Amino acid sequence: MKISTENTNNTKRPQNLIHKLASWITILIIGIAIEAYFREILYSWGLIIIKLIQNYIAENFVLINLFRVFSFMAGKELCTLILLVFFNYFDMYSSLVLFEIIACCAVGSGFLKLILKNPRPFFHEDWVKVYDCETGYGNPSGHSITAIALYFTLWKIFKQRYNLNPKLRKLLLSIIFILIISVLFSRLALGVHSLNQIILGSFVGYQIFYLMFYVFDISLNLDEEVTSLINYRNRNILIVSNFFFFFMGCILFNFFPNLTSLEMNKHLENILESCPRTPYSKTFDYESYMMLSTFSLLPGAYLGIYYDIKVNLSNSQDEWIKMNKGVFRWNKTNFLKGIMRLFIMACILLIPLACNEFISPHSHIHFIFIMKNFIPYFSITFCLFAFVRKACSSLNFTNHLANEKET
Repeated sequence: MKISTENTNNTKRPQNLIHKLASWITILIIGIAIEAYFREILYSWGLIIIKLIQNYIAENFVLINLFRVFSFMAGKELCTLILLVFFNYFDMYSSLVLFEIIACCAVGSGFLKLILKNPRPFFHEDWVKVYDCETGYGNPSGHSITAIALYFTLWKIFKQRYNLNPKLRKLLLSIIFILIISVLFSRLALGVHSLNQIILGSFVGYQIFYLMFYVFDISLNLDEEVTSLINYRNRNILIVSNFFFFFMGCILFNFFPNLTSLEMNKHLENILESCPRTPYSKTFDYESYMMLSTFSLLPGAYLGIYYDIKVNLSNSQDEWIKMNKGVFRWNKTNFLKGIMRLFIMACILLIPLACNEFISPHSHIHFIFIMKNFIPYFSITFCLFAFVRKACSSLNFTNHLANEKET
């Protein structure tokens, strides 16, 4: 009787996943359609808000830089720093979850921008002051997507993995809401997004968070997830699905019809006027390709973990779990060793990115994409997950108490 019950549960899980995924897709489409229907109204309201804010801050150096700091709270630089800190002081698996969330944010933003081709306010409103140069289409707001998905994920990780008491949970959630609102408000104040783009970005960001934790039901328990993480079938599903969507993105970029009747570089002159010395490679096409190249992060991260367990740890999943829990060799080190590990990780990140300087921005766009984005980003995540701990261990920047018992 027990066996039949287990079999019934196993057959129900895929069905439940399909039902949840279908519901999620439906809600996502409805949300995008609602934004399209109210776009002009929201856009006009947003212009009023932008004018009020920019008239108030005028040329106030302090306020302008304050809004830039708020915007930075969802920028790729801070996301990278958060990932490195998690990798260094927490565990590799939490870092992988954050990689997945941030990659989904970049990919979701890239696809929708490719399809919607909705310009930013300063592209055709001459009075809008640009305090933070952004190029490429603006709908949805990538910063809004990242702020919602990333900070909700951080809240969930801390709440679920570190057993915070109710007071600390409420305090952390309050801080997260303040950070999110500050990021959204700053994007309007800096003149780089309209109200409809902020709202759609927030909606898509929450949808990504919901997809990962409530549709796919990602667990933050290492003992539950490491087996499926290293499972051969799951590895193929991850790699095949990533490359499928990657090539779909290339097709969208090269062949998707322009539904909004906007030429690709119609507003390029306005961009270069508002943001002088902006290279052509930072405009519409290259920005879209850069977002699509995010697909290279996840296969690199996963294959790096696979290599770490299979080669560095001689196929010992138990040892990998212990290392991620900080039982030995990694987390339990002194402050100086932690700083040195961060320095080593930063160097490993910079080596592939340094190749960018040797590629001319005027080269063929597909060549730029492969050499400046796809290969470097894949190399970064693969090296990070495959070799950093091995290198730090060899350099004596980890704790070698291998016989310490797990508590």
